Amino acid sequence: MACFSIQNRLAKYRNGVRVRCDCHRAERPTGGTPIRNTVLIFVGIFFVSAVIAVGFAVLGLWLILPFTGLELILVAVVFYRCALQAKDYEVIAIDDDEIIIKRGCRSPGESISFQRYWARVRLVPPERRNEATRLVVSSHGRSIEVGAWLNEFERKNLADDLSRLINE
Repeated sequence: MACFSIQNRLAKYRNGVRVRCDCHRAERPTGGTPIRNTVLIFVGIFFVSAVIAVGFAVLGLWLILPFTGLELILVAVVFYRCALQAKDYEVIAIDDDEIIIKRGCRSPGESISFQRYWARVRLVPPERRNEATRLVVSSHGRSIEVGAWLNEFERKNLADDLSRLINE
């Protein structure tokens, strides 16, 4: 289950003037294991594969060693990519005038803002049979998908919450 929370009517100061701020923060996707556990799992896979490969090499089947090395490199790359993806985040901030959506990995990457009055939240049905719906915030020909890592139920709840907050 993803972690997200809503904080309504926070006091926010912009240019010395206090304005009302409705904030919705969609945090990081859940599911990643801590880096220490990931390293321990990789070390376990490495030792099991190495013992099996050396056993075959002792029997004269030395050609298995390079393929074992390639396999372990591939597993390390996949673990690394998963660890990076677990650090992704999205922040949706809604105040009186605008909606700001920021997303990135560790540091802010992409940021887009919409005028609150013109912004629309839509759940786009899937184009193919086994795809998930997409939650899209759009305005004036620009759009951005949010909550791609949420499951269907959470995405629907996020769409309802965003629509309610935008239309207040």
